[in-house]
Amino acid sequence: MIPIRLQLQWVTQSQFAGYYAALDQGFYADEGLDVTILEGAVEIVPQQVVAAGDAEFGIAWVPKMLASREQGADLVNIAQVFQRSGTLEISWADSGIAEPADWAGKRVGTWGFGNEFELFAALRQAGIEPDDPAQVEIVQQPFDMSLLLNRDIDAAEAMIYNEYAQVLEATNPDTGELYKPEDLNVINFNDVGTAMLQDHIFARESWLAEAGNEDIAVKFLRASFKGWIFCRDNFDACVEHVLDAGTTLGPMANVRFARTVRAQVAEAVAAGATALIDAADFPEDDGGAYLAPQILVNVDHSMRVMKEESFGPVVGIMKVSSDAEAIALMNDSPYGLTCSLWTADPEAAAEIGAQLETGTIYMNRCDYLDPALCWTGCKDTGRGAALGPLGFYSVTRPKSYHLKKVTK
Repeated sequence: MIPIRLQLQWVTQSQFAGYYAALDQGFYADEGLDVTILEGAVEIVPQQVVAAGDAEFGIAWVPKMLASREQGADLVNIAQVFQRSGTLEISWADSGIAEPADWAGKRVGTWGFGNEFELFAALRQAGIEPDDPAQVEIVQQPFDMSLLLNRDIDAAEAMIYNEYAQVLEATNPDTGELYKPEDLNVINFNDVGTAMLQDHIFARESWLAEAGNEDIAVKFLRASFKGWIFCRDNFDACVEHVLDAGTTLGPMANVRFARTVRAQVAEAVAAGATALIDAADFPEDDGGAYLAPQILVNVDHSMRVMKEESFGPVVGIMKVSSDAEAIALMNDSPYGLTCSLWTADPEAAAEIGAQLETGTIYMNRCDYLDPALCWTGCKDTGRGAALGPLGFYSVTRPKSYHLKKVTK
C-alpha cells in the first residue's frame, strides 16, 4: 500500500463527502493507496501544506491556488471536482438587498483569506469599489453566522452546504420558530455571473514529474471520483460516512491530564456537586486518555473545578444574583486567559469585559482565534503574546543604533 495524504481546506463536512466515502468504501485501498485525510482549520493553508511536501494532494478553491502559483508555488490543478460555486451572500428579507447594487452603503461580510474574490468581483461589476469604505463597508466575519443573526451586518457570506443551513436551523426570536427561506434574500454568485471554480485537487508539479507519481495521481483521482459517484447514488450512506469521520470524542493530550480532570470532578461531586452526564454512556472512557464529558451543577468556588484550568470536557454551572457577583467569581481564579459573555447587548459585554481579569473577552462564542487579534493572558496564565502585531514583536529582537557624528 502506498501512503498518501490529502489536505482538506476545512474541517470535516459534506463538502468533502466523496473522499470520506472513497476511504470507507475501500476505493482507495482497491487502488493500492493508504490514504490519510488531514482536516483543515483557520490556520491551515492547503497550498502551503502541499508545497512543503507535508501532503501529496490538497483541496482548495481555484482562485486561492492561482494566487499561490502567482507567488511562485510549485502547484498544479489536476482535477476540477465542483462545477459550480457554492458561495452565497445572504441578507434579511426586510434589508432591501435584492441584487449586488443594493450593497452600496451597507455593511457586507466576508471571511477573507481568499474567500472574498467572488464578492469583490460582484461589487465591482455593480460599480462599487470594495476598497472604498465610502461606497461599502467590508466586514471580516467569523466562520459562523452570528453577525447576521444579531443584525450587526447587512449581508453575510455563506456556503450553500453549511452556513446557509445554520441560519435556517436558528430560531427566530419573534416567532419562536426556525427561520424559513422566505425570511432571507439570497444572492447566488452563479446567477450574478462572478462565480469562480471552487474545490479542485492539486499537487506539486515537481512531485508529479517523479517516476510513478503520475500513475499514483490517476489512481487517487479514480478512487475519489468513485467516492463522489457513491455519494450521488447513496445519499443517506454518504451522510453517515461524513458523520462517522467527524470527531465526537477525542483523547486528552496525555493520560495525566485526564486524571487531573477526573480528580476535579470527583472532588466536586464529593463536596456536593451533581453530575448530569452518566460516564457509562461513553465506553471509550476506560480510565486512560479518553475522558467522558461532564456538566456539574450545585457547584461553588470552594471546588477546584470552578477556579483551576481543566483543559478537558467539563463545565460547572453556577447561579449568581447579579452581574457584580458574576464578575467577582470570574475573577476568583489565579488564571486569566479567556472569558465568554453571552448577551444580546454589546455595550453590557464591553462594560463587564473591562472589569474582567483575562487576556481575551468573547461575546456569544468561545475559544476562537483571529490571526489579526492578539492572543494573550494574565495572572498565572503566562506572559507574552501570540498572533496580531504584538505576536510578531514577541519573536523579533530590537536593535538600537545611537550614533554621534564626528565633528572637527
